[in-house]
Order: sequence, then C-alpha cells, then structure tokens
Amino acid sequence: MKPSKPRSAARHLIWPSAAILLGMSFVPLCMLVFFSFADGNVSTLNGVAGYTVRNIVEAVTSLTVQGLMLKSFWMALLVTAICIVIAYPAAWAIAKIVPEKYRSTLIMVFTSQLLLIYSIMTLMQTNGLVMTPLLKLGILPAGTSLMYTNGSVILILVYEYLPYMILSLYSCLEKIDNNVISASHSLGANRFQTFISVVLPQSFSGLMTGILIVLIPVAGS
Repeated sequence: MKPSKPRSAARHLIWPSAAILLGMSFVPLCMLVFFSFADGNVSTLNGVAGYTVRNIVEAVTSLTVQGLMLKSFWMALLVTAICIVIAYPAAWAIAKIVPEKYRSTLIMVFTSQLLLIYSIMTLMQTNGLVMTPLLKLGILPAGTSLMYTNGSVILILVYEYLPYMILSLYSCLEKIDNNVISASHSLGANRFQTFISVVLPQSFSGLMTGILIVLIPVAGS
C-alpha cells in the first residue's frame, strides 16, 4: 500500500532540519580531525605544511593534558551525581505533586539556562548578594572571590545542566501509574523500598538518558 501524499510531503519537510543538524555536527567533526593532524597553523602566512600525528602523541603523553582530562572527567562525574540527587525529587514533584496546569510553567523556568547562569554569577561575584555580607561580617578575608574556583565551576555546571536531568527523569516519572505506588505502600514497602523496587526501574531509561546528556557535555565544558 502506497503512503498517502500528505504523509509523503510531510516526510520531505524533515530534510532541511536534518541537513542543518548534520552540517552542524559533521562539519565541525571534520574540522577537528583536520586540525588534529595538521602540521602548522592555518591562520599564519605559511599555513599547513603537511600532516602529522605529533599533535596527538604530544596531547596523549603530556602530563598537563592528562591532568586536565582527569580533572574534567572527575568534575563531570561529580556534577552528574549532584544533578541526579537533585533532579529525582524535583522531577517527581513536577510529575506527581504539582497540578498539571502549572507543570509547563515550571519546566519553562527550569530550562531558562542563560538566566540561570547569569543569576548565579551575580550572586557569587565580589559585590554580589552572597559575597557582600560575608566580606562585611569578616567571615571571608577581603579580596576573596568565589568566581573561577573549582567550587564555583561545579556549582554553575550543576545549575546549567540540572534542567536536562530533570526533563529526562520527568518524562519517565510522569508515566508511572500512581496505583502502582499505592500498591507498593499497601504491601508494606517504605518510601526508599518503593523507590528502589518501583520508581527506579521504571525511570531507568530516563536516568540513562539524563546521564548521557549531562556527563558528556560537562566533561567537554
């Protein structure tokens, strides 16, 4: 049976966006491979003199690069773990406690990423709402700044990527039947046992999606 014309026409509408996404991922990847093997700098007059694997060898054997890669991976794991701990109760509250008519508004607030980043930077800067009273009370010595420290980086990364974890978990938690939760409690399971035996297995796919969405970009950041 041949597909109807409207469905066939709708299928062709996908191609422009697919081409844009492919170009935005494939072209940068090709550029990354090119610059990795390029011997020279394309921004200079001499340009690229040839191709070599020296760049990759130096990057792999460099103690500085190795330290930065380990630090990035450790911070990515830490940020992902913090996001999971915070996102589960937040996503559960949105999916099961907040009235349905307010859920879209809450999700929109959570996903306002740029607003979240600038707000936390305003709070943490030297003259911000957090630092000003701490400095005036003498809790922190004069000239102390929380910006550009490991703690501030972790905090801002959690603030930035937490919405992705919440959305990933929310999509699964919303589908869990409330009767299953009630049945678990009726059979004597406490909240922790219900979470381990009912909620976690049914939201595992969302958890894995959230980990991939958060862990990889954070490591790159």
